[in-house]
Amino acid sequence: MTTLLKLTPLNAVSEHLGTRWLEVAGWRCAEAYGDVAAEIAAIRGTVGLADVSAGGKLQIEGRQAGSMLAAALGAEPEAIGGHTRVEAGDLFCLRPDMYFLSTLPEAETAVQARLESAAAGRADLVTVTDVSHGLAGIELVGPRAVDVLGRVCGLDFDAAAFPNLTARQSSLAKTKQLIIRRDRGTLPGYITFGARSLAAYVWGVLLEAGHAFGIAPVGLAALRS
Repeated sequence: MTTLLKLTPLNAVSEHLGTRWLEVAGWRCAEAYGDVAAEIAAIRGTVGLADVSAGGKLQIEGRQAGSMLAAALGAEPEAIGGHTRVEAGDLFCLRPDMYFLSTLPEAETAVQARLESAAAGRADLVTVTDVSHGLAGIELVGPRAVDVLGRVCGLDFDAAAFPNLTARQSSLAKTKQLIIRRDRGTLPGYITFGARSLAAYVWGVLLEAGHAFGIAPVGLAALRS
């Protein structure tokens, strides 16, 4: 019996680029678009663009969401836009009553059940929503990542204003996006999370904005190197 793989919002885009595929926790993911060494060189020298939609994504909302998360996971971010690393993944505070948790692919189901159990025992209303399939994740990584984002988003991406492991909600190319800075070693990295239906459009906008800087689509093999 053939198992059907889950497809990311950018599956058709990757098909068009002639990607080599890799299965990751039941997802069909782009392993490479061409020569892996060339993709690594783009990440280190200019900027790479990657589809990272397969990761788990949970949105937690409620006036007492922070205290519930602290009790269930052992920690919560101290400030809006702030981050804390928990066993389940990376937790970010978007508003005093809204949090975003990113997990490894397929880990979100167990984490959601754990958080819903913790929320059920409280008098105040806290909701836990799995948005893994509804949001696309697109990563920009490399020394020219800020130059690309600066062309399509009005945020201040200076390291002092937007340090590593910080989250910001903003407009990017007239679309609503959650942008998380997640550096890879010394290389600046940013992941945009936005509506699944807009994924191909945002990917195209970022490719066009990065053309002058030598942007290149990269797969998971290069990201993991």
